[in-house]
Amino acid sequence: MQGGVGGLRHHTMQYPATARLLCTFVQKQAPEHCFTTISLFENVKTPMHRDGRNGYPYNAVWAISTFKGGQIWVQDCGGSVARLVGDSSFHGNLHELSDTSPLVFNARERYHCTEDWEGIRLVLIAFSVCSLNKISAEEIEAVRELGFVLPLSDELAGEVDTSAHVTETPPMEPFRPEACGNAGPTWPGDSGPFTDGFGLCSPTRWKPGARGRRLAVGAQRLAKALHMLVKSFVLRAAPDPERMAMELVLGRFQASPFPAKEMKDLRRRWFGLLGDLGVDFSSVPSGQPFYLHAIARTAELLEDPDWEIITEGEDNFVRGVPIGVDAPIPHVPQVFEPKVKSRRLDASEFEWDRDNYSSALESEEALLEKFREEESLGRMYPTTLGALRQEFGEANIRIASLGAIRKPDNSARPLHDGTHGVQVNNNIRLLSQQAVPGPADIAYMVDEPVKCGEVPFVVSADVASAHRLCKVRRADWPFLACRAVEGSNTIWVNTVGTFGISSASFWWARLFGIIGRTVARCLLQSWFYQIVYVDDLLSTFGGRQRYVNSLMWLALYEMMGTPFSYKKFKGGWRVQVIGYELDFQSHALGITAARGKYIADWVEKAKQSHYVVQTRDFSEFLGRLGFVARVLHWLKPHLAPLYAWSAATAPGLTATLPLTVILVLSYVNMLLSRESYKISAAQPTVHREAAFHTDAKCADGFVVLGGWESLGKAPKDAKWFSLKLGPNEVPYLFDEKGGSQWASASAELLGTLAALFAFGWLQPTFRQRRLPVNVTAATDNRGNEALRRKLSTTKWPLMLVNIQLSDLLMAAGLTLSLNWKPRDENVLADQLTNEVFTSFSAQHRVSLSFSDLPLGILSELWETKMQFESSRKAAQMVRTDKHPRKKQKHQKTAW
Repeated sequence: MQGGVGGLRHHTMQYPATARLLCTFVQKQAPEHCFTTISLFENVKTPMHRDGRNGYPYNAVWAISTFKGGQIWVQDCGGSVARLVGDSSFHGNLHELSDTSPLVFNARERYHCTEDWEGIRLVLIAFSVCSLNKISAEEIEAVRELGFVLPLSDELAGEVDTSAHVTETPPMEPFRPEACGNAGPTWPGDSGPFTDGFGLCSPTRWKPGARGRRLAVGAQRLAKALHMLVKSFVLRAAPDPERMAMELVLGRFQASPFPAKEMKDLRRRWFGLLGDLGVDFSSVPSGQPFYLHAIARTAELLEDPDWEIITEGEDNFVRGVPIGVDAPIPHVPQVFEPKVKSRRLDASEFEWDRDNYSSALESEEALLEKFREEESLGRMYPTTLGALRQEFGEANIRIASLGAIRKPDNSARPLHDGTHGVQVNNNIRLLSQQAVPGPADIAYMVDEPVKCGEVPFVVSADVASAHRLCKVRRADWPFLACRAVEGSNTIWVNTVGTFGISSASFWWARLFGIIGRTVARCLLQSWFYQIVYVDDLLSTFGGRQRYVNSLMWLALYEMMGTPFSYKKFKGGWRVQVIGYELDFQSHALGITAARGKYIADWVEKAKQSHYVVQTRDFSEFLGRLGFVARVLHWLKPHLAPLYAWSAATAPGLTATLPLTVILVLSYVNMLLSRESYKISAAQPTVHREAAFHTDAKCADGFVVLGGWESLGKAPKDAKWFSLKLGPNEVPYLFDEKGGSQWASASAELLGTLAALFAFGWLQPTFRQRRLPVNVTAATDNRGNEALRRKLSTTKWPLMLVNIQLSDLLMAAGLTLSLNWKPRDENVLADQLTNEVFTSFSAQHRVSLSFSDLPLGILSELWETKMQFESSRKAAQMVRTDKHPRKKQKHQKTAW
C-alpha cells in the first residue's frame, strides 16, 4: 500500500522463484502466521513507532545475519526495560532475534524500536498491509500461488483507518494509580484489574479498607463530614433502615422514599460545607437534573482528577459539551485508557437529509408525543429548515434517519442514526477508551462477599434517560436534527446527548463517573462495591451497617440530582443486570432463562425451516451467542465456524447453513439444555506449576505426540506417553502429499489434549480449575498460548482440535492455560516425540492408542469440511457480486 493505492510490487512477479523461496521459509518456520509482505532490512534502525497501517496486527521477525545487539524493544506494561515514547516513559522488554524461531508481536498496537548493534544486521520481516480489498482478485490469486498467507476477513476486523497516521501519533499520558488517594497501587481482582465503569481512579476499584487513605487531610475531613451528614439524614428519614431497604428492592416505591422537604434540607447543609465562592450551588442548569456547581466543588475538594470538566473552560457540562465532529475529544488519563483503535463504521453515500426507517414510519404519533415530552424537559425543540439555516448556516445541518422501538405501553423509543448518510459518527474521534464491566467484573461482585465472609445486600437500579442528561454545546445542535413525521416541515433538534451519536455514551460515562466516585468517597471505608453499565447500577453492601449504607448510597445519588426509575429497583439473592443473571445464593453467574430460551427457539425454528435462514437474521443470532459466550466461556470455541461462515456471506440473502454450522448449533443447543445457563462465579484454583510438558513432531507420513507428567516428579518417576499417528488416523494433519509440517500448531494442541486424557485430568467434576501447561517453543506453540487466552480460531484444522479440547475441558470442569517455553527448556518432551525414551522408566509409560482419545466431535466436524468450504466460497462469490441497492435499516428481534 502506498498513498492509498494497493497492488503487487513489480519485483514480486519479476522474480517469482525468490518470492516463493522467502514464502516457503516463513511458512516452514511460522505456519500459522499471516503475511502479505516480506521485507529484508539491512542495517536499518527503526525509531520508536507503531505500525498503524498493518492489517493483520502481528509481525514476524528473523535474524538472517550474525550480529551483536540489535534487539527489538517492544512495549509491555509488565516489562522491565523502560524507554521514552515521546515525553513519557513506557515499560517494555528487549527481544533477541534468531534465524530459527521468529519474534512475533503485535506491531500495530505496541510501540517498538531497534536497539544499537555491531556488525551487519540483516533481518527478515513478514507482515500484512491493510485494505486488501483494493487489490484485484487476480493479484490475490497470484500472491497466494507464490505462498503468501493472506489474513481472513475476521482477522482483519480490527483494521484501523489508513488515513490516520498512527505511527506518528504521540503516546497518551499513562494512568497513575498512586495519584488516586488510596492505599496501595493495585485494585481487587486476581485475574486482572477490576472495572466498575466509574473510571480508572474510582475508589471502588480498591479494597474497602484502602479507599481514601492517602487523600489530603482537608479531603478526608470533607468526606467524613458528608458521611455523617447523610447518615444522620437517613436515620431520621428511615427509623427502620432494613424495612425501607427491603421495600426499595421489592419495587414498592414509585418515587423517592425520602421526603422532598428533608432532601431539600440535606442539600442546603451540603452546600454549606463547600465554602462561599460566590456561586449559587442550589442552581440546576437547564436541560438536565444535576446540581453541577455543587458536584464540581465537592469533587474538587475530594481531589477528583476530572472535576474541571463540569464547570471550567469554554466547553463543560454546565454550558454544553462538544460531540467531537470538529476536533478530537481529548484523552482523560486518570479516568480512561487511551483509545488505540476505532471500530470501522459503515460507508454510505453522504446525504444531509435522510428519510426515516420503516419502524419510525409506523410509530410517528408515538414519536411526536415523545418529542413533545422531551421539549418540555428542555432536551429538544421544533424548528423549520429555513430557521435552522438562518441560525446555524447550511454546512452543519444533518437531518438523520430515525428508527423506533415500540414499548409494551405503546410509547416509542427513538433511535437516531448518526452514521448512515449524515456521517456524523464517521467524523467523531474519541481519544479515550471507555471501559465497562464485563462478566469477570460481575463475577467478582458475586465472589468477593463469599471470600470476605459477608452476607451481601444487593441493590440494582436504573438511571432514567441516562444519555439525555448531558447538555451539548449550541454550536453542535444542527448535527443532531431529525423528523418525527416523514415529509413534515417541522424539524426536531436535540440539545442533549442523543442515543445513536457515538460520543453520547462517553460524555455520560464521564459525568456519571464523577458523581459515582463522589458517592464512593463519602461512604469512606464501608464494605460496598458498585458497578455501572451505562444506566444500570449494581451495588453490594456488607457488614452490620449494610442497610444503612445502602440507603446512604441512594441518598447521596439523589442529593446530587440523579433521576432514578424507582419502579425498576431490584435486589435479593438473584439479580439481573445487563442481560446477565447473578445468583448470590448459589454463587453463580450466567444468562437469564428467557435468553437461553431465545437461543433454543432460534435453533428449533432454523431446524423446522430445514436450516434455510436469512443471513442478516443469522448474524443477529450469532452476535447474541457471542454475548452469551462472554460468560459461558466454554461456548466461545464452538462459535468459530459460525463466524467464518457469517463473515463470508452478504447481508440480505437467504441461504442454507453448511453442515458444519448445523452440527455446531445442534451441539450447542444440546449442551445448553443439558448443562446450565450459569457457571460458578468463584475464582478457579490455580495450579501455577506446569502439570505436564508436551511436544509434537510433524514429518512426512507421520506425526508423533509426546508428553510427561512433570508436576513435582523427576522424569524417572513420571508418567509419560509417546503416540505415533499417520494419515489414516488423523487425516486433518496431512496435506495431499503426506506432509504434516504445516499443521504443527494443530498437532501441538492435539498433544495437549492427549496429555490431559492420559494423565487423568479429563474426569467429570463440578469444580472449576485452571491448569497451566507448558508446551514446546515453536512459533505455532506460541500461537497456541495466545489461542487458549483468546479461546477461538477459524483456521482448519486447529479450529476443530480447539472445539474438541474445549468440550472436554468443559465436561471436566477445567480451564486451561498454555505457557510457552523455549525449545531448550522442553528437551525431554522433544525426546519422546523422537521416540527416545532413555530418560524415562518403561513401567510408568501410559498405554495409549489413538482409539482411546475422545475425539468424536472433531471427527464428525472434519467430515463436513469439504461441504463447509464449498458453501463458504459460494457465499463469498455472491458477496462480491456488485448489485448496488439502497440499504434498509434492519429491524432487530426482541432479546
